[in-house]
Amino acid sequence: MGELAKLLRGKRERRGNLDFDLPEPEVVLDIEGGVRSILRAERLFSHRIIEEFMISANEAVAKFISNKNIPLIYRIHEHPEREKLINFEKLLYALRIEHERVTKNPLSLQSILKKVRETEYEFLVNRVLLRSMKQAKYSAFNKGHFGLGLDTYLHFTSPIRRYPDLICHRILKNIINGGYRYNEKELERMAIHLSERERIAMDAEREIEDRIRVLFMKDRLGEVYDGIISHITSYGFFVELSDVFVEGLVFLSGLSDDYYAFQEEKFRLIGRRTRKIYRLGDKVKIRVVMADVEKNQLHFALIPR
Repeated sequence: MGELAKLLRGKRERRGNLDFDLPEPEVVLDIEGGVRSILRAERLFSHRIIEEFMISANEAVAKFISNKNIPLIYRIHEHPEREKLINFEKLLYALRIEHERVTKNPLSLQSILKKVRETEYEFLVNRVLLRSMKQAKYSAFNKGHFGLGLDTYLHFTSPIRRYPDLICHRILKNIINGGYRYNEKELERMAIHLSERERIAMDAEREIEDRIRVLFMKDRLGEVYDGIISHITSYGFFVELSDVFVEGLVFLSGLSDDYYAFQEEKFRLIGRRTRKIYRLGDKVKIRVVMADVEKNQLHFALIPR
């Protein structure tokens, strides 16, 4: 299984597959059910084996059905917009990451992900590039899957937890046994609805994770942590902590040593008097000052160095 997974992975990389290595939060509970810690879940080689086999199964079923010219629900991922890639390239310049010119070619983007692998900027670059991509969705009309570098793809391997997979199972069984066949119009109506429900479910999951993080930090007011600046806005910057998988906001109003101007294109804040700069990717030290579970807000205060 391991040898086969490596062969499949190599084949995917050669066609430009984008492997976003973004860790999932792993919530560690104590014996009473309280949150003891929030860690970055480890991605094992066994996980990669399952991923490769699932992708291969999905692709095989997609090709089998589409080659028979039978309507189905595809999983599509369209090419990114050029404007988003230009902004991503500005980030690479701001982080001083050497790179070839960023293009819509997935091999170009893949080379950047490889370059930052196992560096301090890996998580940041992976996350920003993922946000630069269009969102994958379901459609009755095949437009390929940019992220996987595939011309034809669908979701087939999780019919218990995903309804689009169940529809593909029904279509496949009807091909084998005979029976009702969906038309493109009703499949597209389903695809639009299922894409909407998927986004709602993802938003709910993300909000729950955020609230768990705030709940965890509620008992840690006043504690000091190391972190990295993960996002900069006109009103402050977000800090991703090193020891726990938590992100919070430092308000500009809390930086009393100067008035800081936001330079969006350079991903930084700069002091008008001191010329002190806070850049995306900078390491900082913070203190936890507010954790409001009801409002889902987590605020930090910067500790000057």
